[in-house]
Amino acid sequence: MADVKGTMALFQKIKEDAYKQCRPIQATFELTPRCGLNCRMCYVHLQPEKISKCGRGRELTAEEWIRMGRQAQKAGVFSLCITGGDPLLHPEFEKIWKALSQMGFFITLQSNAYSITERIEKLFCDYPPQEVKITLYGSNDEIYREVCRVENGFTKVNEG
Repeated sequence: MADVKGTMALFQKIKEDAYKQCRPIQATFELTPRCGLNCRMCYVHLQPEKISKCGRGRELTAEEWIRMGRQAQKAGVFSLCITGGDPLLHPEFEKIWKALSQMGFFITLQSNAYSITERIEKLFCDYPPQEVKITLYGSNDEIYREVCRVENGFTKVNEG
Protein backbone atom coordinates (compact mmCIF):
# COMPACT_ATOMS: atom_id res chain seq x y z
CA MET A 1 0.00 0.00 0.00
CA ALA A 2 2.89 2.36 0.74
CA ASP A 3 4.16 1.89 -2.83
CA VAL A 4 0.80 2.94 -4.25
CA LYS A 5 0.69 6.07 -2.09
CA GLY A 6 4.26 6.91 -3.05
CA THR A 7 3.53 6.42 -6.74
CA MET A 8 0.38 8.53 -6.54
CA ALA A 9 2.30 11.28 -4.72
CA LEU A 10 4.98 11.19 -7.43
CA PHE A 11 2.40 11.49 -10.22
CA GLN A 12 0.67 14.33 -8.38
CA LYS A 13 4.02 16.15 -8.11
CA ILE A 14 4.69 15.58 -11.82
CA LYS A 15 1.24 17.00 -12.68
CA GLU A 16 1.72 20.03 -10.46
CA ASP A 17 5.17 20.76 -11.91
CA ALA A 18 3.87 20.35 -15.47
CA TYR A 19 0.97 22.69 -14.75
CA LYS A 20 3.30 25.35 -13.34
CA GLN A 21 5.57 25.04 -16.38
CA CYS A 22 2.69 24.88 -18.89
CA ARG A 23 4.10 21.57 -20.11
CA PRO A 24 2.10 18.60 -21.43
CA ILE A 25 2.53 15.22 -19.76
CA GLN A 26 0.03 13.14 -21.74
CA ALA A 27 -0.77 12.90 -25.46
CA THR A 28 -3.09 10.85 -27.64
CA PHE A 29 -2.00 9.65 -31.08
CA GLU A 30 -4.87 8.56 -33.35
CA LEU A 31 -2.87 6.50 -35.82
CA THR A 32 -5.58 5.61 -38.31
CA PRO A 33 -9.31 5.68 -39.06
CA ARG A 34 -9.06 2.05 -40.25
CA CYS A 35 -11.05 -0.55 -38.36
CA GLY A 36 -12.06 -4.17 -38.87
CA LEU A 37 -15.56 -3.42 -37.60
CA ASN A 38 -18.25 -1.30 -39.25
CA CYS A 39 -20.17 -0.08 -36.20
CA ARG A 40 -23.39 1.81 -36.76
CA MET A 41 -22.50 4.52 -34.24
CA CYS A 42 -18.86 5.11 -35.27
CA TYR A 43 -17.80 8.50 -36.57
CA VAL A 44 -14.10 7.62 -37.02
CA HIS A 45 -13.98 4.48 -39.17
CA LEU A 46 -13.05 4.89 -42.84
CA GLN A 47 -12.36 2.26 -45.44
CA PRO A 48 -8.77 2.57 -46.75
CA GLU A 49 -9.94 3.80 -50.17
CA LYS A 50 -11.86 6.69 -48.51
CA ILE A 51 -8.94 7.94 -46.40
CA SER A 52 -7.52 9.83 -49.39
CA LYS A 53 -10.73 11.86 -49.64
CA CYS A 54 -10.67 13.21 -46.05
CA GLY A 55 -8.52 15.52 -43.98
CA ARG A 56 -4.94 15.62 -45.19
CA GLY A 57 -5.81 12.93 -47.71
CA ARG A 58 -3.56 10.29 -46.19
CA GLU A 59 -2.48 8.58 -43.01
CA LEU A 60 0.71 9.77 -41.40
CA THR A 61 3.70 7.51 -41.97
CA ALA A 62 5.63 5.72 -39.27
CA GLU A 63 8.42 8.28 -39.59
CA GLU A 64 5.97 11.14 -39.06
CA TRP A 65 4.49 9.48 -35.94
CA ILE A 66 7.98 8.74 -34.62
CA ARG A 67 9.02 12.34 -35.21
CA MET A 68 5.94 13.49 -33.27
CA GLY A 69 6.87 11.05 -30.52
CA ARG A 70 10.31 12.65 -30.25
CA GLN A 71 8.72 16.10 -30.16
CA ALA A 72 6.29 14.99 -27.45
CA GLN A 73 9.12 13.47 -25.44
CA LYS A 74 11.14 16.68 -25.74
CA ALA A 75 8.10 18.68 -24.58
CA GLY A 76 7.90 16.55 -21.42
CA VAL A 77 5.15 14.06 -22.32
CA PHE A 78 5.64 10.75 -20.54
CA SER A 79 2.28 9.08 -21.18
CA LEU A 80 0.85 8.25 -24.61
CA CYS A 81 -2.52 6.82 -25.60
CA ILE A 82 -2.35 5.05 -28.95
CA THR A 83 -5.77 4.77 -30.58
CA GLY A 84 -7.56 5.05 -33.91
CA GLY A 85 -10.03 3.60 -35.48
CA ASP A 86 -8.12 0.52 -34.57
CA PRO A 87 -4.44 1.50 -34.34
CA LEU A 88 -3.39 -2.12 -34.93
CA LEU A 89 -4.50 -1.68 -38.56
CA HIS A 90 -2.10 1.15 -39.37
CA PRO A 91 0.11 -0.31 -42.13
CA GLU A 92 3.25 0.49 -40.09
CA PHE A 93 1.86 -0.15 -36.61
CA GLU A 94 4.71 -2.43 -35.48
CA LYS A 95 7.40 0.09 -36.44
CA ILE A 96 5.54 2.91 -34.70
CA TRP A 97 4.88 0.85 -31.55
CA LYS A 98 8.49 -0.31 -31.22
CA ALA A 99 9.91 3.19 -31.69
CA LEU A 100 7.51 4.85 -29.23
CA SER A 101 8.07 2.06 -26.70
CA GLN A 102 11.82 2.48 -26.95
CA MET A 103 11.42 6.20 -26.17
CA GLY A 104 10.31 5.22 -22.68
CA PHE A 105 6.70 6.41 -22.77
CA PHE A 106 4.04 4.86 -20.56
CA ILE A 107 1.79 3.68 -23.39
CA THR A 108 -1.91 2.91 -23.21
CA LEU A 109 -3.31 0.98 -26.17
CA GLN A 110 -6.94 1.67 -26.95
CA SER A 111 -8.41 -0.88 -29.34
CA ASN A 112 -11.45 -3.04 -29.95
CA ALA A 113 -9.17 -6.14 -29.85
CA TYR A 114 -10.69 -7.35 -33.13
CA SER A 115 -7.34 -7.24 -34.96
CA ILE A 116 -5.06 -8.81 -32.36
CA THR A 117 -3.03 -11.55 -34.01
CA GLU A 118 -0.25 -13.82 -32.76
CA ARG A 119 2.24 -11.41 -34.32
CA ILE A 120 0.74 -8.46 -32.40
CA GLU A 121 0.66 -10.55 -29.23
CA LYS A 122 4.40 -11.24 -29.62
CA LEU A 123 5.05 -7.53 -30.23
CA PHE A 124 3.27 -6.73 -26.96
CA CYS A 125 5.30 -9.38 -25.13
CA ASP A 126 8.49 -7.73 -26.41
CA TYR A 127 7.21 -4.15 -25.94
CA PRO A 128 4.39 -4.32 -23.40
CA PRO A 129 1.82 -1.56 -23.06
CA GLN A 130 1.43 0.03 -19.65
CA GLU A 131 -2.32 -0.34 -19.99
CA VAL A 132 -4.82 -1.70 -22.50
CA LYS A 133 -8.33 -0.34 -22.93
CA ILE A 134 -10.66 -2.49 -24.99
CA THR A 135 -14.02 -1.27 -26.21
CA LEU A 136 -16.77 -3.88 -26.17
CA TYR A 137 -20.00 -3.49 -28.10
CA GLY A 138 -21.92 -6.46 -26.82
CA SER A 139 -21.74 -9.84 -25.15
CA ASN A 140 -22.25 -12.21 -28.07
CA ASP A 141 -21.85 -12.62 -31.82
CA GLU A 142 -25.49 -11.73 -32.53
CA ILE A 143 -25.12 -8.28 -30.96
CA TYR A 144 -21.84 -7.71 -32.79
CA ARG A 145 -23.55 -8.67 -36.07
CA GLU A 146 -26.29 -6.07 -35.42
CA VAL A 147 -24.15 -3.27 -33.98
CA CYS A 148 -20.76 -3.78 -35.64
CA ARG A 149 -21.97 -5.43 -38.84
CA VAL A 150 -19.44 -8.30 -38.72
CA GLU A 151 -19.82 -12.04 -38.36
CA ASN A 152 -18.31 -13.70 -35.28
CA GLY A 153 -17.22 -10.29 -33.97
CA PHE A 154 -17.55 -11.05 -30.28
CA THR A 155 -15.75 -14.37 -30.69
CA LYS A 156 -12.84 -12.67 -32.46
CA VAL A 157 -12.69 -9.83 -29.91
CA ASN A 158 -12.85 -12.33 -27.06
CA GLU A 159 -9.95 -14.28 -28.58
CA GLY A 160 -7.99 -11.02 -28.87
